[in-house]
Amino acid sequence: MEYRLLKSWPEVVTAQYGETAGQRIASSTTSLRIENQTLHVSLSSPALRQQLRMTAPTLVAALNEAAGGNIITTLALH
Repeated sequence: MEYRLLKSWPEVVTAQYGETAGQRIASSTTSLRIENQTLHVSLSSPALRQQLRMTAPTLVAALNEAAGGNIITTLALH
């Protein structure tokens, strides 16, 4: 399930932010890892990090839905 959640990142951000912004977020993502029910996302853009912080709860819900279970509870943006 964790693998499914990590693989769904580009699709979920595209669905949440639209095609153009979603692709920009996905291409700015430098790493993803899950540790202690927290998804750690490294982004190369501080502006995108700030934007994602504002919608973190929505992203957590959408990622869990895409994975088919409650895999993560929080999103940590680096």
